[in-house]
Amino acid sequence: DWSSDVCSSDLGDYAPGTKITTLAYGSTIANAKVRCTSETTGMRCTLQSNGHGFVIARKGIKRF
Repeated sequence: DWSSDVCSSDLGDYAPGTKITTLAYGSTIANAKVRCTSETTGMRCTLQSNGHGFVIARKGIKRF
């Protein structure tokens, strides 16, 4: 299940008082497993290994 690779995190990273940075439209952040790009249509995240991923936006989530 690829979602465990994409979505797993240590909840301590999001503790109260932690500054969360907004990714500007057109910007990309990546690690060895996942690449995410902020677009005006939503956040597009793709697995580096196989190109599968999702777009999450106000109107919903679309897997590809």
